[in-house]
Amino acid sequence: MESPASAPAVRLLESWPPARLLAPELVLVELLNAGWKAWRAGAISEEQFEGIAELAPRLFSELVPAAALLPAAQRWSRRLDHPAYDCLYLALAEARMGPLITQDQRLLSRLRRDPHAAGMAVDLTDL
Repeated sequence: MESPASAPAVRLLESWPPARLLAPELVLVELLNAGWKAWRAGAISEEQFEGIAELAPRLFSELVPAAALLPAAQRWSRRLDHPAYDCLYLALAEARMGPLITQDQRLLSRLRRDPHAAGMAVDLTDL
């Protein structure tokens, strides 16, 4: 399912030690939905789509329940005026004192404008 837009993510997954990748459990649903869209568009086979449910959880060393992140995600969502589901990832980065790695330019732009969010995120395309 690699495309020019996904190439930086593929490079990250191939080079980054899996023990260091954390995400909210929501990521599994997002990956499955992206796979469904790719399957519907004919970009991946039915077999590849079926493999996502098994492979996706193994990409991460830890999947954090969303409930633990909701208060901080709500705060960030309000502060940045940005969708709450994206802010779950930001809340996790904040809680674990690690960088949020994203290609979401809208979120990156909002974070750059917030003095309390300096250095919290890294643009995936810069890695």
